[in-house]
Amino acid sequence: MTTAEKVQEALETHEIVVGETRMLGARVRFGHDADGDPVLFVALVLSNPPEGNETWPTQDLVELRRGIRESIEQAEPGPMLPWVISFEPQDAVELEPDDSTGQVQIDF
Repeated sequence: MTTAEKVQEALETHEIVVGETRMLGARVRFGHDADGDPVLFVALVLSNPPEGNETWPTQDLVELRRGIRESIEQAEPGPMLPWVISFEPQDAVELEPDDSTGQVQIDF
């Protein structure tokens, strides 16, 4: 099983709720950065930001990042593979109109 598969499995088997934010899904893939170095890409689908807010509480995102780091460390002990994380709401309509114009669909 690859590191990406291990991390994907670890994220799917745990209910992750931090503050007002719930992780609803995750996509993990192995790829390369602009320099051609290996990197793990993690995209989290989160519950929509709290009503009246444009984004999720900062502390929630910090805690989610910490949890992802721990999942990667558990999935692949040893030197940590560089990783990149992105967040998206469960409903794309929650994005401001200007936000969705720059949204890029990535196939995982």
